[in-house]
Amino acid sequence: MKRIEWMRIAAEKILQRFDFIKVSINSIEFATGTVKSAKGTCEFRGDGRFIIYLSDSINSSQDALEVILHELCHAHCFAKKGGRHRGHDIFFEQVARRAGLTGQLKSTAASFGLQHRFNKIITEIGSIPNTL
Repeated sequence: MKRIEWMRIAAEKILQRFDFIKVSINSIEFATGTVKSAKGTCEFRGDGRFIIYLSDSINSSQDALEVILHELCHAHCFAKKGGRHRGHDIFFEQVARRAGLTGQLKSTAASFGLQHRFNKIITEIGSIPNTL
């Protein structure tokens, strides 16, 4: 399995478990590469589509799932606000906290309970591949 395929399957599993995050998996593209000063990013394309980038430097499945969930929260905010979402605002904070993300909003981490949920996903889909 390639890294991008793993990211898509991981996002599907996350969206199944967090049904309050209202984003269609079909509206998301996934990419890897160098992400400037971040582990990941979510870009709104203006046509209702998103691209989620995951840094090539992430090799831990737990870290990858944290970033994917964080970026799915951004995608949800973009979708709910019609593309007018800007960064780590109060709406993003409410969604991220509900999902179990803790810490500073620019670099969230999984709560203990969320780590347990992520372990179940990793058991289902395996570890993140290092091959692109």
